[in-house]
Amino acid sequence: MEKDNNIEKRPSPSKLFTRRRMLTGMAACAAAVYTDMRFIEPNWLGVGKHQVPILPNGAEPIRILQLSDLHVSHEVPLDFIDAAVDLGLKQNPDIICLTGDFITKQWNEWNAYSRILARLSKSIPTYASTGNHDGGPMMRTRGGLGTPNYVIGMLEKADIPVLMNQRQEIALPGKVPFELLGFGDLWEDDFQPRGLFEKNHARPVRVLMSHNPDTKDLIANSEWELMLSGHTHGGQLILPWGSSPIAPVADKRFVRGLHHWNNHWLHITKGVGSIWNLRLNCHPEISLIELTSAA
Repeated sequence: MEKDNNIEKRPSPSKLFTRRRMLTGMAACAAAVYTDMRFIEPNWLGVGKHQVPILPNGAEPIRILQLSDLHVSHEVPLDFIDAAVDLGLKQNPDIICLTGDFITKQWNEWNAYSRILARLSKSIPTYASTGNHDGGPMMRTRGGLGTPNYVIGMLEKADIPVLMNQRQEIALPGKVPFELLGFGDLWEDDFQPRGLFEKNHARPVRVLMSHNPDTKDLIANSEWELMLSGHTHGGQLILPWGSSPIAPVADKRFVRGLHHWNNHWLHITKGVGSIWNLRLNCHPEISLIELTSAA
């Protein structure tokens, strides 16, 4: 009797069981990863600490607290930003630098936001620069604010000066003076460094606040020691092999952490908030950068 080759061969019960277990395991893993990305890591706020040897010999260290990418939104509430302020003040910094992206798109509770950030300026000298999400022509096309003036007004109400392509000499008690330069955002075409880097052999150390670390390439030949940036959220979603596919920078070498580059230092913080409030292998952070003697 001939065998009918058209009869469908059904998998054995053991193969069905193995396949079902595999699919169930994959679904469980996906659920666990999503739970971590959405509900655990975005709330796991830590402190990133670094030392940068750029001060003159014998100078007392200067402790800079950097907060960046607060991204207040429905996903990143003011309570979380308030907790970041608490954690930052506990680090006993000498000066505080806020390096942009205070909002994500739209925001209305400006007075409440201002009261939270005023806690910084009431305790420690605090300065700010703006980021691409804080408003401008690009953000207007993406449902955001068409101008950074709302964010700037909120910061000024909190007694936090905003350095928009400006230079400020900082003289802290018992510390060597240094210059703090703050810039507007690169993507919003507000980055205007002209006139801020006069050559002066007697100049103090220069620390820059520039939201997007890609701005380094436009001022690579200027005189400065340290640039504080954010923008990348540290990569936000870091794959197990270490790549950061959504990092919004051209130079993927500098996505997070402290780097020595072209006789300058770069610090890119992972930031406090994030877009969509999703993080993977990349906890949010406040950053404490201690300037020390070069010797």
